[in-house]
Amino acid sequence: MPDVYHYQMEPIAKSLRTRSPLVRGLFWACIVYVSVLSLGLAPLLIALTRAKQARRLDPLFEHGVACEGEVTHVLGPGGWTVSIAYIFTVAGKRYTGHMEYPARLREDWHAGDAVTVLYAPHDPADNIGLFR
Repeated sequence: MPDVYHYQMEPIAKSLRTRSPLVRGLFWACIVYVSVLSLGLAPLLIALTRAKQARRLDPLFEHGVACEGEVTHVLGPGGWTVSIAYIFTVAGKRYTGHMEYPARLREDWHAGDAVTVLYAPHDPADNIGLFR
């Protein structure tokens, strides 16, 4: 089973899992090439994206409250990823959220499926659906 935190923290790598080793190799060769041409700006942008993602997700994984939600619809595949929308209820109030996963997982999700949701205790609108 894939590591849930890794899927959330690696916005590029999660999409590359759906591709062949040749495509992954070409992708990383392009990243290196662009990095050299941009004098290291591409890796800096990737690092900043990862840091921003970590600032949002680390508190959810450390202090978040888990609950059950329901998938409302699945959009995609739109390229390498699929978007899965869900709803969940906390203290009688309904909240929504969405999650992005590799397109190859499209067949694993359907409207009405149960999904585990982690939400911030002080603000359930800050949430993330977890891969099952």
